[in-house]
Amino acid sequence: MAMGELRFLLAKRTGRVRPLAYIGAGAARYNLKTSPPQRTADVDPLGIAGIVPVGAGLQFVLGNSTALEILGGHTYSLADDLNGATTEKGNDVFWGLTVGLIFGNF
Repeated sequence: MAMGELRFLLAKRTGRVRPLAYIGAGAARYNLKTSPPQRTADVDPLGIAGIVPVGAGLQFVLGNSTALEILGGHTYSLADDLNGATTEKGNDVFWGLTVGLIFGNF
C-alpha cells in the first residue's frame, strides 16, 4: 500500500513546546492480489481509495531551525476490505504514530 496526503496544519508558533493538530485528504493505492489471503469477492484487488487523515501532536524546538515532532493520527479510508477482515463491513481505519525531525524556519 502507498499513501499520499495533503494536510491542513494548525499549530501554535511560540514557545519551546508547540501543540499542533491536522486534518487532510489523500489517496491510498492498494494491491490485494497476494495479501491479505482472505477478502470478500466484491472487492477489486487493485485500486485507489480516498483517505482522510486527522491527528494531533507536539513539536519540541531544539534550536533556531530544528524541532522534534511527535504526531498521533487516525486515517479513515473510503474503502472496505483493505485490512482483509471479511466478517465486518464498514470502511477501514488506520492508526499511526510518527516521530520526525523538522529542519527550517517556516
